Order: sequence, then C-alpha cells, then structure tokens
Amino acid sequence: MSVISSASGLSALQQRLRFAASNCPNPLVFAENVPQLERRDHAPIVDWDEVGKYGDSVGQAALLGALGQREGKKYGWRPPQDRMMLTHGASGGLSLVLGWLRRRHTAFIGHAPMLRSIAELAEACGYAMAFEPELERLIERLSAREVAPSVVYLCSPANPSGVTISAEQWRTLAALAMRGGHTLLVDQVYDDFVYAGVAESITGQDCDPDRFFCCNSFSKNYAAPGLRIGWMIGSKPAIQALTGLWERRGICLAGPSQSLALALLEGDNQGLVADADDRRRQVRAWLAERSIPLAPCDAGLQTLLPITRGRAEWFADHLLTEHALVVTTSSNYAGVDQEFIRLPFGYSEPVTTRALEILALELRRCNLDGAFGR
Repeated sequence: MSVISSASGLSALQQRLRFAASNCPNPLVFAENVPQLERRDHAPIVDWDEVGKYGDSVGQAALLGALGQREGKKYGWRPPQDRMMLTHGASGGLSLVLGWLRRRHTAFIGHAPMLRSIAELAEACGYAMAFEPELERLIERLSAREVAPSVVYLCSPANPSGVTISAEQWRTLAALAMRGGHTLLVDQVYDDFVYAGVAESITGQDCDPDRFFCCNSFSKNYAAPGLRIGWMIGSKPAIQALTGLWERRGICLAGPSQSLALALLEGDNQGLVADADDRRRQVRAWLAERSIPLAPCDAGLQTLLPITRGRAEWFADHLLTEHALVVTTSSNYAGVDQEFIRLPFGYSEPVTTRALEILALELRRCNLDGAFGR
C-alpha cells in the first residue's frame, strides 16, 4: 500500500505523519531529528501584555543579548546586537536570506545531502542549483574558481550526515568567499550536539561580514520546535534590510515564545545532549551488531540506515501500514546518492529500542538485511 502521493504538496514525512494520525490509534513515531523531552524544567510563560501588542521586529533585546553571550562563549566572538535578528525558526531565516540574496547571486551550491525543503526554497527563488557531496571537493572547486559567485550552503553539524567543519576549513572557506564573491549561508541548528571535539563556526574566523550569514534555532538545541524561534547573524546593513523585510512579511515573533526561549536559554541543555549521546551509542551498537556501514555520527541528531536502491519509500510505507512505525527516508533530502532510513537520537530508550526491534524484524522479513546500500 502506497501512503505517499507525488500530487501532494507535502513532504513524504508530513504525509506519513498525517496518515499515522488519522489511521493508527497508537503510532510509533521514530522520524523527527528533534530531541523528544518527556518533561520540561520551565513552566510556560504567558505575559498578556506581550500578547496584546506588537513586538519589536528585530526581537526582544534581552533574548538577543543572551544569544550574543551564547555565541561569545561558544565561538569566542560575541556579535553586537545590530548584527543579529530573531527569525521564525532557522528555516524562516534561511528563507528570508535566500530571497534577499537573489539580487546578488544567480547560483546556489549546497554541501549535500542537504534538507530538501531548503533546496526547494532556493530553487523557488530562481537559483541555478548544484550540489557537492564532498566538502574537500567543494573547497577545491571554489579554490579553482569552477563555481560562479554563488550562495554556498553549509550545515555543520550536517543534516543528515553528521559531518562537521573544522576551524581550518572555515578559515579556508572564508578566504574563498571573499576572493570569489560567494556568500556562505551557514546552518548551525545542531551545534550543541557535538560529541567528540568542539563545534567551530565561521563567526570565529576572519571573514568579511558581508560574505556570510549564520542561522540557528531553539528547535534542536533546546528541543523546542514549537516556539518557532531562531536567530541569524550577518552584516549590519544586511540585518537592517532583512529586518525591514521581516516587518513587512511577518511584523514580529510571538512575545510569549520569545520569553520562553529566554527562559530555556538561561537554563541548561546538557542533560538533553547527554540523553542524545546515549541514544547515539545505542543506535551505533545496533548498526555495528549487524555489520551495517556507519556514517559519521560524532555530531548531530541522526545517522543513516542504508536501504537497497528503489526500496526506501516502499519500506517506509510497509513499516507504517504493518507496524504504525513512522520513519523518515532519503526523500527528505536533496543531493542524495544513496537511499536510506534516518535513525534519530532524540527519542527515549524504550521508543528507540522498540523502533529498532521492528526495523530488525522487517529488514529480515523483506530480505533487505543482506543488501545494504546496493
């Protein structure tokens, strides 16, 4: 039974989640690369004065100040508030920038695989699209000037591969952006989930501020996607222009969401990261027991289960209709060179164990356990 339809405007993941909500009394969702908390340390905050008025289009000063402190502590450089703005999640920031940069660039190149929704946003803006799966090869192409002045999309830690960009690579990319007229569009929504070493960023390097934008959010790092609060760093003129665009498009972000985001930021997400690391170890052990090739997963919130080419979507529908298990496939990504199921690190131990048990059973039953990645 096919659950997804190419005629739908929704992603395969959203279609499967909607199918499960409508047809499965107790679905087992093992699809989101967002930490799933069973409790919250912060009570919801509702200030009715915030509800009853429009907020600052740039964002609450206290929240921007706290985010600047976070950046300074993490990367050694605290951006001034006139180089920061709050966004409707990281995706809202990326959407704003992609549209605004279209006056400067006609080409887009993404380090792949990358989230399909971001690639589709870029394509909808009219960019000529290209993907490069190897970071070193991308650096070589930029160095050799094989790439016209472009928007260069980089996610570190990468979704879904978990690849991180080193400080040396950031320095090289910064120099190439300035020399070649590129703009680096940097997605750092997983930067607290680095289990080996430390996270690095373009913001800690010597780079012309007009040549990069950094987007981040509370969705992954603080397990709060429902807040729809992100932040962006760029040059002062760019932030001024984008704030004006956001005012016309969305006016402001919800005040109560900003207050709750500040409360989360003033707290501590170390337990969240530790729980994700525990699930990462559990998933890695499950893969190793089955001699399944391990993608790099020293960072991020997921790894990959390779699936025989041409079978991933069928297998995901089979898991849903037979076991009410919802998973995410490689169809969620662009620039993909193999099919896979995404294995997230954000669920509880019981949910992860049950999902892996179903996967092991059905991989055998469907004769997929001996053909990984073909």
